[in-house]
Amino acid sequence: LILAAIIFLLMAIGFVSGAITPISGPVDYFLHYTSWIARGTGILMIVYVIVLSIGKFNELFFNAIADIIEKGKKLKIANDALSEILQFLPVPIGISNQNGEIIFINTSFEKTFGYTLPETATMNQWCEKAYPDPFMREAYLKQWEYELNVKAGDIKVEPIGHFQIRCKNRGDKHVLMYSKKLDDKVLVTFVDITEQFVAEEKLRNQKEQLFEQNHEYLAIKEELNESNAKMHHINNELLIARNKAQESDRLKSAFLANMSHEIRTPMNGIIGFAGLLKEPNITPEKQSFYIDIINSSCYRLLQIVNDVLDISKIETGQIEVHYSRTNLNHLFHELALFYQPQVEAKNIELMIAGSLPDEDVWVKTDKTKLYQILGILLNNAIKFTHSGTITLQYKKSRG
Repeated sequence: LILAAIIFLLMAIGFVSGAITPISGPVDYFLHYTSWIARGTGILMIVYVIVLSIGKFNELFFNAIADIIEKGKKLKIANDALSEILQFLPVPIGISNQNGEIIFINTSFEKTFGYTLPETATMNQWCEKAYPDPFMREAYLKQWEYELNVKAGDIKVEPIGHFQIRCKNRGDKHVLMYSKKLDDKVLVTFVDITEQFVAEEKLRNQKEQLFEQNHEYLAIKEELNESNAKMHHINNELLIARNKAQESDRLKSAFLANMSHEIRTPMNGIIGFAGLLKEPNITPEKQSFYIDIINSSCYRLLQIVNDVLDISKIETGQIEVHYSRTNLNHLFHELALFYQPQVEAKNIELMIAGSLPDEDVWVKTDKTKLYQILGILLNNAIKFTHSGTITLQYKKSRG
């Protein structure tokens, strides 16, 4: 084609310059013009060289075109193979371009999320369906824009994020997303961790429940410890109460034993001095003395009965104290007079020492209870003294 064009161009130049005149007949025409070219202009060799050069260029050009076509076929075969590989990989894969168009999703993507390529043709369509939460949607779009600016070919080992994707069946999938920049495209792979996430969530819930139960158990343990402490305290109180009850029983037994002695003592006094009153030669003074002792013994017997009543009052919390002005000299004289027969019977001596004037020994107290206390002390002194002297004495303190 190029050679014909050059010959035609030369002929046109010949016609225009007048070097070539028309001839009748096609054969003569061709021979005429050919000889003219060879004879008249002398450029046939130049044309031949040009034709050869152009022919060589055409050969190289067409070989390059053939090579490109062959490589294109091979590249198409490789792309088709890669597409088939990506299509049937068990991991969801999506490819988007910088215009926000999703140009490829594989079969696993459709099976996992339920969406087809026409349903997710753009990033906005995909995000509206997959991320109903606006905050999650905004986070994903920002991440996608960031991935577009990443240098192509950079390898990322760590996932770009953990996302919760709403599937077409309204269920949710938890995925880890990995990305790789391919020229002006971004390839994204999704690793489904839903089962792992659910298991971890269940484990977290169980851990929280165990923590709450442990907290409850600790509270129960604390309550049990407090209850045990209270029970221990109650047991101690019961033990103390039991010991007190046992001591009370012992004291009651001792008291009853002592009461039997206390009752016998005034009764013996009453009986003894009543017998002395029968003697024929008793003087009026002795008779009056014996009658006083009998009266004192009766009074003492009455006090013992009152003591028994007081014990019952003490146990029921009804004991009462009756204060009155009491003369200690008179009280000691009554005690000595009452216990004189017992002292004489044991051949010991009872004396009152250090007495003060009557006007200096008035005290405010419960006379009956003081008499009972001193009587018990004096009775014990007589009981455990076998010889010598028992002394009743009081001392006035300063103030």
